[in-house]
Amino acid sequence: AIDQLKVEFTKKQSHDMMLKWQNQIEQQLDIRLEHEDHYFRIQLNNKVWLGVWDGHDNTNYLPYWGLQVNPENKEDIPDFDSQLLDLLELAGIKEKKNNKYFYAWCSTQKGAERFVSLYQAAKSLGLL
Repeated sequence: AIDQLKVEFTKKQSHDMMLKWQNQIEQQLDIRLEHEDHYFRIQLNNKVWLGVWDGHDNTNYLPYWGLQVNPENKEDIPDFDSQLLDLLELAGIKEKKNNKYFYAWCSTQKGAERFVSLYQAAKSLGLL
């Protein structure tokens, strides 16, 4: 019962943090982000979604930033890997994970800062 309370507390804290970051980012960048219950995001020109998720689907329930991609779209985009490697490098990101649906992602306690750095890098590279 105590473990379940810890999980629920972590989920709520992560969700509240994500909402706070979304508000902060929208004010700082003067943009409106697409959002649903567990994430906010913006689509780049190469059909990749840059966003932050509240971690409800993560094993540790912690929020994470990510570059989400539909695996079928990768083939349609010339220089897909080099575009995203350049984006990560320009944003100063070295630590990341990946899987079938995320080109890159990582748990974070600095979701607003991470999103803004990726957003500004994407803008500089012409991906927005």
